[in-house]
Amino acid sequence: MKNIGVFSKDNFLFKELEEFTSDSNFILELIADEEEIKDVTAYDVFIVLSDFNEKLVNFIKNYNGTVLDLTGVVKNYYNNTEDIVEPSVYLLEKYFGDSLDVIKGNIYYPTCIFGKAGIDDLVNQTKDIFTFGNTEPKILKSSIPFNAILGMGFGQNGLKEYISRFSDTIISNFDLRLLPFSTYMIIDIFKPFNVEIYSDYLEEEIALSGILHDRTHKIYLMDDERATVVADYLKLISEQITEKIKFNIGE
Repeated sequence: MKNIGVFSKDNFLFKELEEFTSDSNFILELIADEEEIKDVTAYDVFIVLSDFNEKLVNFIKNYNGTVLDLTGVVKNYYNNTEDIVEPSVYLLEKYFGDSLDVIKGNIYYPTCIFGKAGIDDLVNQTKDIFTFGNTEPKILKSSIPFNAILGMGFGQNGLKEYISRFSDTIISNFDLRLLPFSTYMIIDIFKPFNVEIYSDYLEEEIALSGILHDRTHKIYLMDDERATVVADYLKLISEQITEKIKFNIGE
C-alpha cells in the first residue's frame, strides 16, 4: 500500500479527496501543520493543497518524489512538481483550448473556492437572514445567500491571488461571478468556437434541474455559438489528483 502525504491547513478539500479515493490502493495522510512532518521521504507522492510557505520549502528540498501542487508556487522551489490545474482553467483548456482567444463568457464560482471558510459563511449568512443574526464573516465581506457577487465585488472578497493563476486570455475574456452554491460551478461560453468537444457526459440541451446533484461535469451545447459547462469544483480537483497519483505510483 502506497503512502500519500497531503499538506493542507483546511481539511475541507482533504475530506472530499479522501472520500473520492476511498477504494484506491493508496493511503492518504493529512498533514495540517509543518511541525507534523517527520520524514517527507516516507511518502510516495506528496500533495500541497494550501498555505505553501518557507518552512515547507526545507522539507520539499529533501524529497526525491513527485509533488502535486494546487497552490501554483511549489515549482518555484522544486523541479519535480506537477500542477493541479484550477478547475475552470482545466475545463476551458481541455475542451476549448484551441479557441480561448476568441471565446468569451462568464464563470460562476461556488463558495468552496475559499475552502471551509467559504462554506461556513454561506451557511451562517443564510441562517442570519431567517434569524436576524449578524455573524462575523470569515472571508466573504459581501452577503452571498440568494444573491450573486459580480465583477469588482468578486475581487474584493479575497480573490486577487486566486485570479493571478489564470492566463491573461482568460482574465480578459471571462467575467467572474460568485454564486450561493457550495461546490458546483457554471461556465457560460459565447461566440463561435468551432471545436469538436469530447466528453463522456455530453448533452444536447440544457436542463439544469436534476443535474446539480450529479458529481460529474457536463457540457451543454446550446447552438454553434453557445455552450454551458456545469461541474463539481471539488470533484474536478479530486479527479486530477487521483489520476496523477495513480500515474506516479504505477497503478
